[in-house]
Amino acid sequence: MKMRGRQMRPLGAVLLLLVLAAGGACSDSDGGGPSGGGITPPPDGKSLFVEGCPAPGRARAARIERPDLGMQGPQALGKEGDFLLMNDRAAFIVTGPGNVDTYWYYGGILVDAVALDGCEQAGPERYEELWPLAARIDLLELLNGAGLGGATVRGFRGDRVEILDDGAAGGDAVVRVHGSDDFFWQAEYRLMAEAFLQGTSKAMSGPLGLGMEVDYVLPPDSPVLRVIVRYRNLLDQPQEIVPAACNLFGPTTEVGFYNLFRGDIAGFDFKLGVPWLTAVSDGAEGAWAFAMEDAVLMNGSVAGVDAALDARSFFAPLRLGAAGAGQDTAQVTYFLSVGPTDGNSAERPLRDASPRAFPWAPYEWLPVAGTTFDGETGEPIAGVRVEVEARDLDGAWRPLHRMESGPTGAFGGSIADFGDPRLEYRVSAHAQGRPDPEPALFTTVSVRDFPIPFAADGELAYDVRDGEDRGLPARITLWQDGRLACRILTAGSPGRSPVAPGVYEVSVTRGFEYATYQGSITVAPRVAAPLDVRLERVVDTSGFMAMDGHLHAAPSPDSQVSIPDRILTAASEGVEVAAGTDHEYVGSWQSGIDETGLGEWVATVTGCELTAEVPEHFNLYGLEPRFDLDGRGGFIRWYRMDMAEILAAARGRGARLVAFNHPNYLRLIGYDRLNGRPALDDPTAIGLKPDAELMSWDFDLVELMNGHENPFVRFGARPGTGRFDDWMSFLNLGHPKTATGNTDLHGMDAPGQPRIYFASSTDEPAALDEDELFAALAAGRALVSDGAFARVTIDGSAGLGDLVTDTDGSVDLAIRIEGIPEIDLTHFVVFVNCDEALAVAASDPAAVVKYDAVLSVPVARDAHVVIAGFGANPLPRGLDSFEPEGVPRFVTNAVYVDADGNGAFDPPGGKECSYDLR
Repeated sequence: MKMRGRQMRPLGAVLLLLVLAAGGACSDSDGGGPSGGGITPPPDGKSLFVEGCPAPGRARAARIERPDLGMQGPQALGKEGDFLLMNDRAAFIVTGPGNVDTYWYYGGILVDAVALDGCEQAGPERYEELWPLAARIDLLELLNGAGLGGATVRGFRGDRVEILDDGAAGGDAVVRVHGSDDFFWQAEYRLMAEAFLQGTSKAMSGPLGLGMEVDYVLPPDSPVLRVIVRYRNLLDQPQEIVPAACNLFGPTTEVGFYNLFRGDIAGFDFKLGVPWLTAVSDGAEGAWAFAMEDAVLMNGSVAGVDAALDARSFFAPLRLGAAGAGQDTAQVTYFLSVGPTDGNSAERPLRDASPRAFPWAPYEWLPVAGTTFDGETGEPIAGVRVEVEARDLDGAWRPLHRMESGPTGAFGGSIADFGDPRLEYRVSAHAQGRPDPEPALFTTVSVRDFPIPFAADGELAYDVRDGEDRGLPARITLWQDGRLACRILTAGSPGRSPVAPGVYEVSVTRGFEYATYQGSITVAPRVAAPLDVRLERVVDTSGFMAMDGHLHAAPSPDSQVSIPDRILTAASEGVEVAAGTDHEYVGSWQSGIDETGLGEWVATVTGCELTAEVPEHFNLYGLEPRFDLDGRGGFIRWYRMDMAEILAAARGRGARLVAFNHPNYLRLIGYDRLNGRPALDDPTAIGLKPDAELMSWDFDLVELMNGHENPFVRFGARPGTGRFDDWMSFLNLGHPKTATGNTDLHGMDAPGQPRIYFASSTDEPAALDEDELFAALAAGRALVSDGAFARVTIDGSAGLGDLVTDTDGSVDLAIRIEGIPEIDLTHFVVFVNCDEALAVAASDPAAVVKYDAVLSVPVARDAHVVIAGFGANPLPRGLDSFEPEGVPRFVTNAVYVDADGNGAFDPPGGKECSYDLR
């Protein structure tokens, strides 16, 4: 890369040597600082978190003593009994030991953080949680390919809190939490399961022999909270640990960071060389930045949440001397900064708190400013996302800083100068509805004001209606040069959306029941391009409603989607029932329906995903939220429970239905499809008690499809795959569980691909009868759809889930298969007691009605009859794209045949399934 004739080096190349350098990860600082203190009355009309407000230049720590005090915002958790640290620029709340309303299991962690303007919040409280970790990782095992199964990951449990300095004497405000290491339950079980599947064993972890203290230190005049984690060895021998911290920025914030490169260590995905992580709320109403002192920061996922650590500690852990022998204590320091507006407003204060973004790499802030405006009219453009980018080790540009232009189009902030004048940066800008201007290259010796002119904007004026001229929620997808340009979700009424001028291919879709629109459109500058589309509902699903039974939104720690946005995604895909199954959270999504006004199109049922890594995840439906029990609605503490105990607890909590999600657990226990029993004879090998019940049948539903996956046994796949065969085993052994298909969606992708169609006396979501829904699913009056819909009866009357008596050796199977013309269905297979009895070609794969006839199916003995349909082509543009081979367009639940005339279905018993699906 060259500029002005000189060879330029990417920032990543300059910093790579720092990554490779060996060194300790601890700091000797104990969190002292300049003084402050004192209380002044707040201005009238401003809310307080505690009585009184620190004056400028002062900080305060106090226990919250009143139930009516706390922060305001969607993630605000702090309450009476918690601890507040506050100055005139920022406020933070740390939970007391007994106040556990968090995703994390224990108290003494940071849960609230906001920037302040005086005593008033600069924006809503959106920060979620931060908790420290302590790990042991065997580097030799990693390098030898053993994976992380041999690792131990433990988390901080706060037992006692004290205020070391309340700030009244003019010093830092300091809250200390005393505690120890305790189970990080999800990581614990995930690592044990991984070790077991690798053919090794891993015992349930015990205490590491550590004393842990966490100091939360807020200096006066700083919006940066120092989180100092001190580890003390309690053993009479030295030990090594890898410190880390889990950081949840909050579900409705956008998290970004610069990293040198991404990689993988034994299946652990990570981003390496991160100077800071930054999260920004919508509309730049607040920002948060996280950093670590003297670290080559590495960020990766641990049990579904992000964890940050010094990369060097992976290779050179913290060494703690034997207790009492000296050098038995070490510490690490994290920083959490809050800003009132954009990302840079939170990043800038980090320089004063920690002058090195990387070890041995001091940096300075250089001012940068500019304006964003219409290059033709000169009018300012507000709300432009401005990014200062640097190259990573692969030469790709990655954001280092993020800013946003204000009402006058002005933006400003600071950029990190790492001391090499040859380092090349660039400023890029993004405004909705306008083409991105050419990025401006610069170096630290050429930092200047950046006037950023934009080309004229464009707009799409859309009106999507159905055949009855009703406004229709739908998904509009625009493409340029074969690549996705943007998606727009309509809410059932005409609207406008910014779209950069240009020529686009356009798809308008609404799930599996409406014919798609495929066309092109030209968006001209400064003109609203009209897109008036009629989508015909061509698939008749009357008597059934469409449901996605596995969805996540903001209450889940691994989803950034707000509840109203989740409801909008469901409506745009024709999902009529959206089940809220957030991780360890019981709460209704009705507020999202009320806020969007989409009650005509979507209903919701309350659920919860109980996220036990062992034995398995379970969805619980029909629970009543109990916020009197805890801040997450009264979820079940599943830790160390076996399958029978979990299912009993679910029933005791009031679950109307229980779903066995993506049951990989069956592979873990060596489930034998012939006898329905596990081969594993030592439950302790997977972290359960010696007398644990490894298998229980007290569930109602089994997730046959979790996304677009092939549920059948595949040639060449490892033994034991095939969820279809697992389900067939259940039925063969007399356990009539209902098969479902769901998306398990966390992002803004399309719900309902696949989906469940359940029998319903109403087709109107607003008239949904939950009792009827639960009864239909429990009885198997449902089918899984990944593109097609089927109506099935046997002998003219018996439908899905029903029992029919027919003793003449065959039954008449009436089947009508429908799908939109753009989704093909080439053939279907009839399974009798899980054996392929018939393979039938579709009459017209590209028509709406793919097949409609009555077949004679031989049934020599009592049987369960299941039908699955298949296609050959990808789904049309606008719907999900996936490889269709082996992925069924639909799978029905069973119709049961009493062939011996005794009035009951007598299951065939354990058997191997026989099919080839061709």
